[in-house]
Amino acid sequence: METEKIERIPVSEKIFHILHSKIISGELKPRDRLPSQDKLAEQYQVSRNTIREAINKLMVMGLLSSKQGIGTV
Repeated sequence: METEKIERIPVSEKIFHILHSKIISGELKPRDRLPSQDKLAEQYQVSRNTIREAINKLMVMGLLSSKQGIGTV
């Protein structure tokens, strides 16, 4: 019997996929503002650092941008 390797996925990667799918599906539209990192962390019950990692990955992809005084859009 061959054993299956179970891949561990970091929590920040799971949050990335959730936010990415909301952007791609149109649930989050261009120029929509994301809730604060504190609110997202509370909503998904993760740390702000985890949220920050997921958001940074989306920013590198060009799907999100951060604007001083406005937030992440």
